Amino acid sequence: MNQEQKQNNTIVKNTMYLYIRTFLTMVLSIYTSRVVLQVLGVEDYGLYNVVGGIAASFSFLSSMLSNATQRYLNYAIGANDYEKANQIFNMNLIIYLVYAIISIIVVEIGGAWFIENKMVVAPERVDAVYYTLHATTIVLAISLISSVYESALIARENMKIYAYMGMYDAVMKLAIVFLISYLSFDKLKAYAVLMAIMSISAKLIPAIYCFRHYPETKLKYYWDKGQFKSMFKFVGWNFLGTSVFIINDQGMNMLLNSFFGAGVNAARGLSMHVKGAISSFSSGFFTAIRPQIVKSYAAGEHKRFVQLVFNGTRYTFYLLWIVSLPIMLRVNELLDIWLKDVPEWTGQFVIWICIFNLFNSSFCDPIWQGMQAIGKLKKYVAIGSIIYLLAFPLSLLAFNNEAAPVAAFQILVFVRMVYFIVAILIFKDYTQIRINDYVKTVLCPIIKVLVVSVIFGYCVNLALPNTIFGTFVSCLLIVIVITLTIFLIGIQQSERQMVADYIKRKVLRK
Repeated sequence: MNQEQKQNNTIVKNTMYLYIRTFLTMVLSIYTSRVVLQVLGVEDYGLYNVVGGIAASFSFLSSMLSNATQRYLNYAIGANDYEKANQIFNMNLIIYLVYAIISIIVVEIGGAWFIENKMVVAPERVDAVYYTLHATTIVLAISLISSVYESALIARENMKIYAYMGMYDAVMKLAIVFLISYLSFDKLKAYAVLMAIMSISAKLIPAIYCFRHYPETKLKYYWDKGQFKSMFKFVGWNFLGTSVFIINDQGMNMLLNSFFGAGVNAARGLSMHVKGAISSFSSGFFTAIRPQIVKSYAAGEHKRFVQLVFNGTRYTFYLLWIVSLPIMLRVNELLDIWLKDVPEWTGQFVIWICIFNLFNSSFCDPIWQGMQAIGKLKKYVAIGSIIYLLAFPLSLLAFNNEAAPVAAFQILVFVRMVYFIVAILIFKDYTQIRINDYVKTVLCPIIKVLVVSVIFGYCVNLALPNTIFGTFVSCLLIVIVITLTIFLIGIQQSERQMVADYIKRKVLRK
């Protein structure tokens, strides 16, 4: 077996671990969000989504910073230089401690200002909102520091432990919801505090495992001014780019609260749960492929590097599309099945967040990972941040002109499309890829799959009634249609042959 086959097998094995995690966490997350809405009520759920949602956003920040650390660790581990990896680990730990302190100050001061001056909240619930803010701050600090250990796990391509972490997180969240339903204490306060405690315990898992198994994660004081400057600069651009994403995300949430109240925040919170569940179908694959993107670039394997970025885009889109299309076509029926009381605007929010997710995860994320492997982030982050930050003032302008809440999501989609166009042009400059190759290899197959599956999916949807059974059959048939379309026109001949050979081996073995 050659080296490339071994690398591909590693991707497949790690993807399997992550998909087991995905299935369990998705089921638990969907059920948990329903119970949380029932236990807290629409208003408190909306309030938690405004303030407590900061923690979720910053968990995204810790994930992205983890990716930055992985770049350096992948280089060192790929060269079997574990002393260098240990130096990188400890230097990054110092950097993240600095970012954690800065972030705590910003969130506490900014959050308090927003609560006192802009947030739409009943006076008697202000104390509970502050509890949520303080709990969020604790989660933020722990998430940032522990991201160094998570980056070590992924750099080592140990997705088994990474999968256990996700399952523990999902099970504990469900346990917390059931626990607070029996407490006489203020449920929003209890939920915020218990979620913080759970997050701390979840973040200890990778830290303990790495400390016991990986020599590069042993704590040891190390300081190199030149290396620190290089890493601080790289992680800093990551921090800036991801912070812009979070500012937009939370800015939109706060904007919706200011104009429309906590009920709309509850609808947005539920749509974000749907987004998270859908994203999990592709994130397992992309988490498995991410270290290979960095390692192939570090090894000078330019062809494989570009191939991984291109294939990562196609496969991520397909995995998301298989789940997104049936949800978008049957969104109201699925929400009625999932929730007893569906907040207004939830259905439209879900549709547009699915569209946004397709652009963001499928087209922007692979290019971002490619740019991180290259290490040239200044131009990419600076231009991209300016474009993406336009979403907030455009939404504010729209709301001041009496636009509906869904306009915020539509503007996000438009801005992300512009962002993608700029991103691919910058990526081209650093890799010398041809746009025609990207269009032919990536965009054309995706467009073919999209058009054919939308036509057939829409016809299937119209043919079946809006009952629970009709919704189930419709979604199943749409998934089958998309899968067949991908196999027939969405992948290359060599890929179809590989799939066919794999199925034959499995059949003959039986």
